[in-house]
Amino acid sequence: MRNRFQRVNCIFHFIGNLLKTLGLIILLPLIVVFIYWGQKGDGWNTVITFIISALSSFSFGMILQKAFKPGKTPDGTSCMLMCGLSWVFASAFGALPFVIGIKSNYLNAYFEAMSGFTTTGITVYSGLDDMPRSILFWRALTFSLD
Repeated sequence: MRNRFQRVNCIFHFIGNLLKTLGLIILLPLIVVFIYWGQKGDGWNTVITFIISALSSFSFGMILQKAFKPGKTPDGTSCMLMCGLSWVFASAFGALPFVIGIKSNYLNAYFEAMSGFTTTGITVYSGLDDMPRSILFWRALTFSLD
């Protein structure tokens, strides 16, 4: 029984690290916001979008890291669970820029983020030309983070 809790600690500590890193990566589209300021919706709304998304991911990652201390070296089962749960958690927080920035519903945003992180390549959005360039940059970035 004790071995299972060590496995859970190891897995969620790793996911905490991943979410902290994702929180920093979510800040990258801010460069695009400042380059295209005032064009196609890039401005204060998208700045706030990426800051809230980054803070959410980073904060939740910190909470997981503090709550779950790393145990022993992960075994094969732990590594498989880490991989699957990493996609779930990264997509959950990677969807936030779509939800906040373009007012998408969460299910579509989650699907878009999961499609990007798993490199499936399917999209649920139409009218990509009308989206803010920073949101398009985030969408492209999720497709290249594998």
